[in-house]
Amino acid sequence: VESTSSSYTFSNLTSDATFYVKVYVKDSNNRESSISSTSIKTMIPTIKDVCSSGTNLASCIKSFGDKGSSVSNIYHHDGTLKNGINDNSYRFAGASNIVNNYVCFGTNVTPCPDDNLYRIIGVFGDKVKLIKSTSVENKAWDINDSSTWSTSSLNTYLNNEFITTFDETTKGKIEKATWKVGGNTRDNIEYQPAKTAYQNEVVQPNPGTTSNGETEDNKQIGLMYASDYGFAAAPSAWTSILYDYDGAAIKSANWMYLGATEWTISRRADYSGGAFYVNSDGRVNYNLVYYYFAVRPVFYLSSSVNYASGDGTKNSPIRVN
Repeated sequence: VESTSSSYTFSNLTSDATFYVKVYVKDSNNRESSISSTSIKTMIPTIKDVCSSGTNLASCIKSFGDKGSSVSNIYHHDGTLKNGINDNSYRFAGASNIVNNYVCFGTNVTPCPDDNLYRIIGVFGDKVKLIKSTSVENKAWDINDSSTWSTSSLNTYLNNEFITTFDETTKGKIEKATWKVGGNTRDNIEYQPAKTAYQNEVVQPNPGTTSNGETEDNKQIGLMYASDYGFAAAPSAWTSILYDYDGAAIKSANWMYLGATEWTISRRADYSGGAFYVNSDGRVNYNLVYYYFAVRPVFYLSSSVNYASGDGTKNSPIRVN
């Protein structure tokens, strides 16, 4: 590069890379100076590079996502994303150690206690969707062997007992949501890629003959959809059916994979006592609702919640106003 200016700006550099620069000057008589050398390592941008304290959290995440998935590990499902969905969501995807989507919720304690660590599934509309980083405990989907979510024992626990672990101010940050709970058949969820499973779970669930027509539930706390789990994997997995998510390459590139058997919110529509879960081996399957599996609460933050600090890593999780 040549320049007559005393400064020069290099742009479009790769993040997290070391660059070596050598500089010399030449005068009008072509007399050259000695060479000066230096090196510099570029940083990996984080959400705190695009957000300032008091900025709307959902807007922050979208702005970070707009920097590109290679920087943010956020994928904008705008209808043009290959094998994605057209819901305009921004979803984190990729291996757990590179996805910086941790949030410390419900406490100001530093460092953040493990019990207060959550992770961002994505932004849906103007709301941020969180999932607990670890399981609260093993519980039955329904102790009475019914796969009707609105009356299930797990729904009752989440919205009557678990939510009371937060103070009133914190509870006020959790938005009541419309959970799609009609579910579908095995063929339409576990034997489909994430894109199709999403259509069959969320866009057009099939309540079947065993759910008394239930399609929605309006509560503050729910669980992940099977398609949430599917889209948390790196995009290279999005063409695989959810039942095949037990492959090592897929598991290692899915930040939502817990390594434990855990429930989803989706029921098996053609079987009155069945609901879908993520097996400890990583695949999506179904099982009887009275079995005790891990539970990770999921909820949406109010659109008024603002970013306060943090870069999204486990050691420096995002904190909200």
